Amino acid sequence: MRARTARTFGLVVLGFVAGIALMVAVLSAQGRALREYAVRVQSAVLATGPSVNVSYGQPCVDALPGALPSGVLSCDVQVSSGQVSVLMQLERERQFRLPARGADE
Repeated sequence: MRARTARTFGLVVLGFVAGIALMVAVLSAQGRALREYAVRVQSAVLATGPSVNVSYGQPCVDALPGALPSGVLSCDVQVSSGQVSVLMQLERERQFRLPARGADE
């Protein structure tokens, strides 16, 4: 009886640790996908050679046609003085911002 209880407890602890590890892996993969998408959008806008005299914003899908990554509610590109940054609104009121980068970097 005692061995069965210890084995059950061990399996519960192992399942808990495996569940936490799985959640960390999923969140890590999602974060990487978001960053890669933001970098592709930023590069697409920088390839157009934004003027240093103009500031504007536009949706990411205008700069890089296609679907947004899963979990992204909206995505906007901000161009200010030739510097391009990307801001994504995610589920659960979270945000991801890729810092500004210019054509000279």
